[in-house]
Amino acid sequence: GREPDGTMQVPTSPAPVGWFAESPTPGEIGPAVLAGHLSWNGVDGVFRHLQTLKPGDEIVVSRADGSRPRFVVTEVAQYSKNAFPTARVYANTPGPQLRLITCAGDYNPGSHNYSDNVVVYATMQMAAKVVYYGPGLCGKTTNLQQIHQKTAPRSRGEMVSLETETDRTLFFDLLPLEVG
Repeated sequence: GREPDGTMQVPTSPAPVGWFAESPTPGEIGPAVLAGHLSWNGVDGVFRHLQTLKPGDEIVVSRADGSRPRFVVTEVAQYSKNAFPTARVYANTPGPQLRLITCAGDYNPGSHNYSDNVVVYATMQMAAKVVYYGPGLCGKTTNLQQIHQKTAPRSRGEMVSLETETDRTLFFDLLPLEVG
């Protein structure tokens, strides 16, 4: 939910991660926004080490339905609370993405607030295996070669052909794909 001033509500203790209910759940299309504390009344918060993440790190979210979507960090940024990029953080995205937010910067003991926020941007990963089975000369090889050719080189392994007396098997590793 939102506070009276329009800002996102935050958890009321150090451990839980809060989900902004007006955003998609993690794994759905759009930016799922999760917030957690850096610290809470002198106790380390759940996102105490959030700013140590770096691009390429993996984040796994445990959902209530038991699924565990995987995300890869694409960026970690720190913003003054006075210049928070609301539109960038909450804007629609073409695929499932994740935003993790916590406090950073200087702490003001009088207001119990930090001067900045850290935002971790992450994109959902998928791993896929394509299996073709069927009679000879029905297009399996051609289709697999097309998939391999059209897949970005950083997301695919080398095409391998295993030939036996009566059959041939083609395959390649389809590495985790970024969705969105």
